[in-house]
Amino acid sequence: MAFCVGNSILPVTVNAESTNIAVKDISCKDQDLIKVVDEHIVETMTSYQIIKPDELKEKIGVDNFNKLQTRLVIANKEKSESLNREAVQDIHIQILRQVGATVESHWWGKRIITHNRDTAINVRKLANAFTGTAGDAGIVSAMAAAGIGIIPGLGTPAAIAGIITGVISWADSTTWNNVATQVANNIDSGKYNLTIGINAWIMEVKVY
Repeated sequence: MAFCVGNSILPVTVNAESTNIAVKDISCKDQDLIKVVDEHIVETMTSYQIIKPDELKEKIGVDNFNKLQTRLVIANKEKSESLNREAVQDIHIQILRQVGATVESHWWGKRIITHNRDTAINVRKLANAFTGTAGDAGIVSAMAAAGIGIIPGLGTPAAIAGIITGVISWADSTTWNNVATQVANNIDSGKYNLTIGINAWIMEVKVY
């Protein structure tokens, strides 16, 4: 049996002749932490909820539990906004979908699935443009390079670029830099799927 506490996985062994518990620290991966928490998260149409919170707090520690609660507040706000017919879907997600990527929402953040090399290359181009340092011209250039001439409902790359610079997105400049870097580092190995942790639930960007 193993519990993920703080940054460690704690395998617990019980001596049959006593109640003493021997604990050995092992490095805890972010995905291991997600797996532990997933067992205690229930998703409804409108929210993510924790079941058996006291038990989960023992498993992951107070610090991680507090971060989880903060993350769920953000995730539930995003979920609520997505149900609002008047809400504008995140523009970055619409652009990524235009080049063939799939974007999934989870309690811990977003997962971008690029499926193949060509889409991964285009996601990298777009991520470079989304960092905030590229400016409108960089966004227009990246969209053109990704083969996007117009997106129904959003308009031309020039019009979209003007919108992006004023949008507060689920992914900040640092995240987009990480996306571009990780795709560049892994694209030749055929690793196209990115797991991105954001906001209060901090994880690395992973390509696998």
